[in-house]
Amino acid sequence: TGIETDHPAFFGRILRLWDQTLTGPGVAEGSYGRELAGDLQDLSLDSVGHGTHVAGIAAGDDATYPGVAPGAELVVVKSDLLDAHVADGLRYVFRVASELGRPAVAVLTAGGADDPHDGTDAFSAIVDAESGPGRIVCCSAGNDGQANVHARVELVAGAVASIACAIPVPPASQAAVTARFAGWYSGADRMAVAVVSPTGVQTPFQSVSEGEPPARLYQVPDGDVRVVTPGPDPGNGDHAFLVELTASALAGPPTISSGWALRLRADAVMHGRVDVWALDAATAQLSGDHVRHSVKVAAPASASRAVTVGAFTTKVEWSNLVGHGHEAGFTLDEVSGFTSQGPCRNENPKPDLVAPGAMVAASLSGQSPFHVPYLVDNLNVLKAGSSAAAPLVAGLIALLLEHDSTLGPEQVKEQLRAHCRIPGREPGQFDPAWGYGLLDAEGLCAGVVQ
Repeated sequence: TGIETDHPAFFGRILRLWDQTLTGPGVAEGSYGRELAGDLQDLSLDSVGHGTHVAGIAAGDDATYPGVAPGAELVVVKSDLLDAHVADGLRYVFRVASELGRPAVAVLTAGGADDPHDGTDAFSAIVDAESGPGRIVCCSAGNDGQANVHARVELVAGAVASIACAIPVPPASQAAVTARFAGWYSGADRMAVAVVSPTGVQTPFQSVSEGEPPARLYQVPDGDVRVVTPGPDPGNGDHAFLVELTASALAGPPTISSGWALRLRADAVMHGRVDVWALDAATAQLSGDHVRHSVKVAAPASASRAVTVGAFTTKVEWSNLVGHGHEAGFTLDEVSGFTSQGPCRNENPKPDLVAPGAMVAASLSGQSPFHVPYLVDNLNVLKAGSSAAAPLVAGLIALLLEHDSTLGPEQVKEQLRAHCRIPGREPGQFDPAWGYGLLDAEGLCAGVVQ
């Protein structure tokens, strides 16, 4: 979302800023947006506050709430958050760093669920390709830990399974809301998908059909259904399907329609597993026995060379700038409930580790809305999310690169894992929530100094 360029925590350290949302000639990576330097950087605003807070955790220079690497210099991209443009931003950061002869760690704290969750998608492939010696990408694991957005079924040939789902129904005076669900299964299997509406009407089972349009529309008494069943994915050879549900508007107040279901039929099976994700927790939820709270780390955090960070809770109580006490509903000294769990769909271990990410104080963008209970002073605010954990680790990686600018992602991960622990377990063990454990930052830095 950009950065507040005149925040004192970043004074004199923003080397380049590419605002993709402004009209301009663009940069080498894309002919859109505008690159800003000097006083012109003030034309770019962070009206959300997310980017400013992330930058403050990684590299803010504040007497009370300093970032991890307050001497680091910054290259900032304010993005429109299209995957292709975020990827352009990543290339831009590493190109500028190369021109300046510097190592760089890029922080990506945005993502979605419309991918295979195995690191083979195009976005993750770009992250892997751009990573290398002195070029590290640090990603947040996501914040779907408590959302019912993933379901898994295991089918034998001829079997049929139903996954219940709920979607919003707006009043007739408002625009319709479309809920989207994506499923993935092995390219060696043959599955078919249908939709059952709340009144019990089922669409025909639809499977991958050679030579026929992959997208088909169906009308049921409760709304509209669109099912897409394309051919094998070029990245991993697996099959995917997309289901879009648009409920008919009601005359009364908005409500939730929970009587929808996705039906899956196994026509030919070698593996039998089907994973389904609701693509936006705000507009769609899954329910029933098939819901799983695992396999929620999506692109770009699923990229194999990315350092993927989940959130851990180290603070639940605080006083705001006027001295009023507050408390958050998190469990102290545990993995934060909101952080997305792994592993990847192909069992690759993600997240890599966890770090403090609940109620972290860092730079406030004065151009963004705020809530007084979370203000700790006039320049800093508390936020929670894996987006707060990732920049903390990115700051530590910046310190590692200051010591050795040739470190690649594999060497960085090795050093991080050597200083991660899961309470009550032997070092080096992976857990879907913890990754390889909570990072001991003090031990990591002491090891580097030695």
